[in-house]
Amino acid sequence: MSVRVPGRSVVGGMSFLLALAVATPVTAASLTVASRTLTLSTRAYGSAQTCTLSAVADSYVAKELSSSNFGTATSVQVSPDATATRRTFVRFDLTACSPAIPSDAIVQSAKVRLTVSALAAATRNYDIRLASASWVETSITWSNQPAVSSTVTGSATVSVGTLAGTVVEWTATSDVQAFATGAAANTGWRIGDSSESGVGTPLLFGSREAASGRPQLVITYLP
Repeated sequence: MSVRVPGRSVVGGMSFLLALAVATPVTAASLTVASRTLTLSTRAYGSAQTCTLSAVADSYVAKELSSSNFGTATSVQVSPDATATRRTFVRFDLTACSPAIPSDAIVQSAKVRLTVSALAAATRNYDIRLASASWVETSITWSNQPAVSSTVTGSATVSVGTLAGTVVEWTATSDVQAFATGAAANTGWRIGDSSESGVGTPLLFGSREAASGRPQLVITYLP
């Protein structure tokens, strides 16, 4: 004879404990989201403006004349010659633009322009790099020239036989955007041959003291 009782079976006077499966309830973790106020800010930009600036400072430095300054010369020079290397420095004042370039402006384009002032004797590539420290037009020399960024801002090729009056242009949009926002100091640029070795003839450009063909920076921006 067997008798069934909850959790136990009795058969012939012997009892057996029945294994009961107990389901353990699972509790989901609680996620609390704090209420916060989100503010959406919009900025309306004006129409594109173009500002053409003349250089406020320029000069070149000469390796073999390490203590000489050429800040008042009517031309600036670039040469790859290992012994008589030439590098040009140029700077522009962005505050002269009107309307002013605000710190949150969008700089769409910025071009540094130099004008060749004598026939080019060779085909060369010229790099423009951001100067890493300030310099003075009337006192900069090879010995005290500032270091420059390890990153090339832009490059331009001048072919042999290029005539005087030809404009050479470098793109410097990212640098000018950094000037506007304050992310970088406006210390101007250095223009040099991409390979300063061997022998070479200097390429001459008009300086800001020249009668014509002076350096320019042309900026297009959304104020």
